[in-house]
Amino acid sequence: MFFFTVLLRKRGAIVKMDALMSLIEDARRKLNDTAESKSLTDPEIVNMSQCLDRLLNEYYLMKELGSLAS
Repeated sequence: MFFFTVLLRKRGAIVKMDALMSLIEDARRKLNDTAESKSLTDPEIVNMSQCLDRLLNEYYLMKELGSLAS
């Protein structure tokens, strides 16, 4: 897998794109695991899905900014 070197500044911490991808993979895995035992409309599932959406939005924004910088 190709890892981006673009840095993400979030809440004072700098996270490389590969670390962001790791967060996305973990969030997706937890969401899928939890969704096996709960309704998709359960507030916990909805919250987890929204968190994953935010991570994905950050990823695509950073990817776009990285491609604009090149």
